[in-house]
Amino acid sequence: MGSDYVYPHAANRLIRQDLRRLRVPDEDITEHYLPLDPPEAGATLQVDAMFKEIADTIAAEATREVADEVTGEVTTGVSDLVVLNTINGAWGNRRFFEELKRARVDLGTTAVLSFALDEGQIEELPEGLATRSHVAWSYLESLPVPANREFVAAWRREHPETPVSEPMANAYTAVHLWAEAARLAKSFDVPDVLAKTHGLSISAPGDVEYLEAQDIAHTEDPNDESFHAWRSIRIAMITEEGELKVEWENPAPIAPDSWPGPATTGEWESFLAELKASWGGQWAAPPLTAEVP
Repeated sequence: MGSDYVYPHAANRLIRQDLRRLRVPDEDITEHYLPLDPPEAGATLQVDAMFKEIADTIAAEATREVADEVTGEVTTGVSDLVVLNTINGAWGNRRFFEELKRARVDLGTTAVLSFALDEGQIEELPEGLATRSHVAWSYLESLPVPANREFVAAWRREHPETPVSEPMANAYTAVHLWAEAARLAKSFDVPDVLAKTHGLSISAPGDVEYLEAQDIAHTEDPNDESFHAWRSIRIAMITEEGELKVEWENPAPIAPDSWPGPATTGEWESFLAELKASWGGQWAAPPLTAEVP
C-alpha cells in the first residue's frame, strides 16, 4: 500500500512488474492507497476507517490457517505474506503502524518493508511502534563508510538534533559531482560540464557515486541521454533502540534505468499524465473532505 501520490503509484507499478517476473499471480497481489496528508475537518472518521480496514486485512491474512499442499498439515499464518509500504510522510506512516499495532500484527513474523520511512521519521514514531519492520534505502546515516563518517560529523556540528536522510545526502553528493565535473572542465558552461560527467566518480557519503551517460531506453532518438548515478541498495531492520541494522545489501552499485521496461517511455509518460489529470492537475489526490448530507 502507499499514499495516493505519484511516487507510490509509479513504484507499485514497478513492483508489480517485478512480481510478475517472479511468477507471482496477479490474484496474490493487492494494492491500496491512502491519503497523503491529514484529512480536512469532518473527514477524520472516514480516513481512520481506511487505515483500520487495511490493518485488519493484513491481520486476517497473517493469521489465517493454511494447509501444506504435500502433507496436508494445517498451520496458522502465511509465511510468504509481504507488506510493501510506499506511504509517504511521518503522519501516514504513524497512522499505518498504529493500526497494525491495534490489529496485533506481529512485525517479527509479518514482513513489512517500507520504501519512504527515513531515519528522521522513525525518530518521530512512538518508541517501538515500527520495531522489527524493515526499510529499503540506498543511504543510511549509520553506514560505516569513511566519507559518510566525515559527512555526518560535519552535519552534526551544525545540526546536532537533525538526522541525515537519503535525499539530504543525495543533494550533497549532486553538488560535489557537479563541482568535480566543473573542475575537470575548467569551465562553468553547461555543455563543457556535461561532457566531463561521462564516467565521473567521487567518494560520497553512501558509497562511491558513479555517473554514466546512457541512452534513455525505448526512445527513437539515439542522442537522448540520461545522467543518473549508479547506486547501492540496502535493506535494514528497525531495532528496539530505533536504529537501523543493515541485513542485506547488493555487492556492487546497480546501473540506473531512467524508464524501466517493459513499458516504453511513451507508456510511462501517458501513465503519469493520466494520474495527474485524474487529480485535477496535481501530483497527489486532493484531500478528503467531509461529505455533505
